Amino acid sequence: MGLTRNVIANAGSFATFTVTTTGTAPLSYQWHKDGVNVPGATSASLTLSNVQTNEVGNYAVVITNAYGSVTSSVAVLTVNAPALPGDFNGDGLVNFDDFFLFAAAFGKPGTGANAKFDLDGEGNIGFGDFFIFAANFGKTAK
Repeated sequence: MGLTRNVIANAGSFATFTVTTTGTAPLSYQWHKDGVNVPGATSASLTLSNVQTNEVGNYAVVITNAYGSVTSSVAVLTVNAPALPGDFNGDGLVNFDDFFLFAAAFGKPGTGANAKFDLDGEGNIGFGDFFIFAANFGKTAK
């Protein structure tokens, strides 16, 4: 069994873990992050889209067939935080383009595709995030 090595991804991009196995079919898979099942992650690969720093952790997969199960080695996901908080479209500027993206997410839970807008990390997109965004408005990445 071979598991993808450690993965380093930029916030907002994709991270993929893959396991190669041999064994008597059928094989079933269950991915884990820090020892906890990842819901719906039941194939030989796990792709995380729009990764955020809250997804950093140790990933492994349990492979099961009629003869038992085996757990892979651990692969670590590292996510590089955005260089400039509030630069949601990645153009190196915090400007009105980013504001419109932020405004569309305001008031929603800071999960999934909206996680990048949760700048203060408290779980919802609100005024705390707006103040961080406003403090960076007009800035450019160095």
